[in-house]
Amino acid sequence: MPSITYLGENFIFEATKEATVSRISRVGILVPALFFMAACSNMNAQEQRTLSGGAIGAAGGAVVGAIAGAPLLGAAVGAAGGAAIGAVTTPDHDRR
Repeated sequence: MPSITYLGENFIFEATKEATVSRISRVGILVPALFFMAACSNMNAQEQRTLSGGAIGAAGGAVVGAIAGAPLLGAAVGAAGGAAIGAVTTPDHDRR
């Protein structure tokens, strides 16, 4: 938590290491998220379903993997399975 020190008539704002790391972490998450969202704007239905399936599968796989003791492996397997199912289940009229 940032601290404020009173020295006579001046206040000194001291940012702690935790506050700085927290700001950097937020930027490190938000900037790539914005790039990924912008990249998805020009996808067809099959590509969107593949990406959605992969994301949902990765989340589910990470949860199951965390319970089993290998969250990264679970996320990788879940992402691959979800992406495959998302691609295969796209209705034929949307594949253009």
